[in-house]
Amino acid sequence: MKEEQQPRFSVVIATFSRPTQLQIALQAISRLNYSRSQFEVIVVDDGSAFPLDAVVDPFADRIPLRLICQRNSGCGPARNAGARLARGRYVAFTDDDCVHGPDWLTRLEGYFEQYPDAMVGGLPVNVLISNPFSAATQLLIDYLLLSANPETTSGEFVNNMAMPREMFVGMGGFDVTFSMSAEDRDLCDRWVQSGKRIVFAPEILIDHAHNLNWRTYWKQHFGYGRGAFHRRRKGLGRLQPFGFYVRLLLFPITRQRWRPAIRSSFLLGIAQVATIAGLLREWRKWR
Repeated sequence: MKEEQQPRFSVVIATFSRPTQLQIALQAISRLNYSRSQFEVIVVDDGSAFPLDAVVDPFADRIPLRLICQRNSGCGPARNAGARLARGRYVAFTDDDCVHGPDWLTRLEGYFEQYPDAMVGGLPVNVLISNPFSAATQLLIDYLLLSANPETTSGEFVNNMAMPREMFVGMGGFDVTFSMSAEDRDLCDRWVQSGKRIVFAPEILIDHAHNLNWRTYWKQHFGYGRGAFHRRRKGLGRLQPFGFYVRLLLFPITRQRWRPAIRSSFLLGIAQVATIAGLLREWRKWR
């Protein structure tokens, strides 16, 4: 019997009760300009309220695709479950609300040819430009990525990340205690601490449609604060000086006209309050 060829990439998508977004994400992946024998897609249903077979099955004859289901456990455990079943040399994590261009894996392959043992991540781009909460979150992501990666080939943090699967597994994958949020920041911290390279690839653009409102915006950043507390408990990451946050609040002025910039600065301030609230909550629980 002919031995099955190992694909170069395993794309892992964790999803939870968002069939429309998942369908759009899979449509984009089905249009990749990349050999079908060189990648696979693993969709991890993290306990959705309804079966996702009807969403996933139509793509099964267009791309190598598997759907696995688990009890709702959070993004980190869902990604770990997908990585455990992955056969590819590299595992690429993405979200169900992300849309990748046709050259996504081709560009990743080019980076891994130069840096075969690195973690590589692109630049998410908010497509919900009329949503002020999504726009403010985009500014925060831009600011964090630019601050963390002044040297793109020796960075500190990326998201929508890809890396050698064996190295990911050897690191223990995502820390499942970060069910609240920030499991990607924790992984990046541990990756850098162990002496491994992070490469930021800003020309790999990922359309991101994360629809937020007051409640979900607060909840997201509150979760970041909870995650930040546990990162600091583990001795990971570093405290930023006061000027870092002043520059963050002024950052919208460099990207937007003055009225939306004022609104975004206000929302970034709210995000920092939510982050502090989440951190304090975890600190009180720990005490």
